[in-house]
Amino acid sequence: MRSFIKAAQTHFLFAVSSLGKTHKWSGSLFQDAWPGNYKEGQQLYNGRFAYWGEEIEFNSHNFWRHQGLTQPFMGILHSFEWLRALRSLTFPEARGIARTYIKDWIHNNHGWHPIVWSPDIVGQRLSSWASLFDFFGSSADDDFLELFQTSFSRQLRYLDLICLFRPPHMLDIQVFKGLIISKIALGQPIFVTLRSLETYLSLNLYADGSHKNRSPMAQLMILRDLIDIRMCLKARGIVPSNKLSQALSQLADIVRFFRLGDGGLAVFQNSFEGSPSLIDLILSQSDFSKQTIEHLDEGGFFKINQGKTMLVFDIGSPLVQPKLMDDRLSFEFSYGDKRIITNGTKPFQVTSQMSQPIATTSLSSTVLFFDARNRIIQDLQAPSTIDSSLWTLVEDKQAVLSSEWSQKIGSNRLRHQRALTLINNGTEIRCEEHLRGAENGSALIRLNFHPSLKGSLNKDSSTIILCQDDGRKWRLNSGKGYELGLHRGYYYGIDNQELFCPQAVIKVRFKETQMVVKWTLRLLD
Repeated sequence: MRSFIKAAQTHFLFAVSSLGKTHKWSGSLFQDAWPGNYKEGQQLYNGRFAYWGEEIEFNSHNFWRHQGLTQPFMGILHSFEWLRALRSLTFPEARGIARTYIKDWIHNNHGWHPIVWSPDIVGQRLSSWASLFDFFGSSADDDFLELFQTSFSRQLRYLDLICLFRPPHMLDIQVFKGLIISKIALGQPIFVTLRSLETYLSLNLYADGSHKNRSPMAQLMILRDLIDIRMCLKARGIVPSNKLSQALSQLADIVRFFRLGDGGLAVFQNSFEGSPSLIDLILSQSDFSKQTIEHLDEGGFFKINQGKTMLVFDIGSPLVQPKLMDDRLSFEFSYGDKRIITNGTKPFQVTSQMSQPIATTSLSSTVLFFDARNRIIQDLQAPSTIDSSLWTLVEDKQAVLSSEWSQKIGSNRLRHQRALTLINNGTEIRCEEHLRGAENGSALIRLNFHPSLKGSLNKDSSTIILCQDDGRKWRLNSGKGYELGLHRGYYYGIDNQELFCPQAVIKVRFKETQMVVKWTLRLLD
């Protein structure tokens, strides 16, 4: 019933937004400062839009609402963030191509569509059009400008109405960014929008400064959006509030917390590594305290540095809304500037090549439970208890992390406790997995290694040797009595590409409902 009322309200606001005058463009005081991807720009110039394994041609029938496209792909397509990629081409013809895309979008998107007119997508589209206007609009003719201003004004009215009728915590940061940048471009007041933004920050940032989304990449993108808002306010001569300045400082520290030795971000909750140079650029535009954060109590992560080793441990609950990933007790580990153990993250569209149970679960370095009939036992809706108690010992070159979760699904009482011990200055990880599963069932302990590593399993299936591209080798050993296997895993953490990676799987069969499994990963001399 609530969803029906919300949909009816949204349709009504969309209809009302068509009423009103067109505001003349007074010129954006804020210009987008972030780099675009040159390769993506070349594809767009040639009429191809590709993202995360999906691709569509501009001359395709109904390009903007093509059948078979996933929702996330359509969201990215309609956000117009990719205009940066066209701008990176630098030659004049790219401006005309950008206008062609915008004009075609306006002509083909008069009607309502839940993705095209989703508030966060509209907000991102408005901020992209406003902040990149000098790129495509400065050389435009009067016909384009009239068409553009009419569409821009209608979208802004719609977004303003949405913000008026929905509480701030139900909106995304892109809504406020789109409203603030657009209103400043049209010379409209922004006081009410700024107050709503402050309410949003108060309700969506934990006390430790992390965003409730929990995705490291989401923390980076929200930080970037807040930087844009601050730059836009300063260009208008408005002093940013203390709440906004505090959020910028805290989120910058959070982003630094999630960086591993290669400069990229840890991959949790549908995140991806990101470009180290872009992360450096975003951090250089922010204010951060430079304090070293070891754990995020509310965010649910713990990080430890020992020697050349960095390890980030997920000790929190999976996302409540949407429930995309089950990353509980997964971890990422880098040595020097090389990422060793990682999480595959979950693709938008599961490839048919994926075998079970990979295709039906996330690709995290964690544990899967199965019943006696070899069916996955998983229900993120069921209540679970997470004991985030952990400890560290920095004695005898040792560091210990431990956390556990338990959950009742049907008649099965599941429990997983993971205790990670770093020794020998971070060159060896010893792990104890305390498991409670279904009677006569099984469990898979899955460890995803970065695609830059190559793996080989010895003849008696007791050891896996993993080779880095710089010649370093790691050895993975499991305890006796368990099946150790090496499989082809999938990794989506680099530029949204589908890459293959070595995946070690330790299979445990429950003779009793509770077992302890030990494994070791050590750097070879």
